[in-house]
Amino acid sequence: MLYGFLLSADPSSSDLASLAEKYLDQTLDADPASHADAILGLYQRLRPEMESFGLAELYETVELPLVRVLAKMEETGIRVRSGSVSPDEWTDGRGARPAIRRDI
Repeated sequence: MLYGFLLSADPSSSDLASLAEKYLDQTLDADPASHADAILGLYQRLRPEMESFGLAELYETVELPLVRVLAKMEETGIRVRSGSVSPDEWTDGRGARPAIRRDI
């Protein structure tokens, strides 16, 4: 899925189902074997593109090592010091401003 993100830089279409449909013309079943087949197919399809665009080194030296860190941050959440970021600066990563919770 990181390959898909690096190649398209679109977080909204970097999930397994979207990538399988886009690159493999395959719809995923709930069956884990279907997911495994899609992952292998995506690797075989996207790895050459990663190498041709010179992104393999970026993937291996930056993106892949950060996976555990980002997963841990997502799992535990992050603390934002009140007042350090003004509500005018808060976005959802795509530039849209989501409803802001008062307890943040």
